[in-house]
Amino acid sequence: MDSSGSAIKIENVWKVFGNTSPEALDAIQNQKISKTEALEKYNSVIGVSDVSFDVKQGEILRNGPFRQW
Repeated sequence: MDSSGSAIKIENVWKVFGNTSPEALDAIQNQKISKTEALEKYNSVIGVSDVSFDVKQGEILRNGPFRQW
């Protein structure tokens, strides 16, 4: 656990789908193109856009038996 009390911390996550996703991500972040432009120019779809969150110890409770996948 880090000093903020977070058990899990996620920062600035992106997920871009497409064959040219690195180029599309670069254009989105640096040239500020829109999702529509990313689709039209790079044939890429933005699934997750700069997401951040944290989960503190005890915020997630598990109900039911443990399943091992």
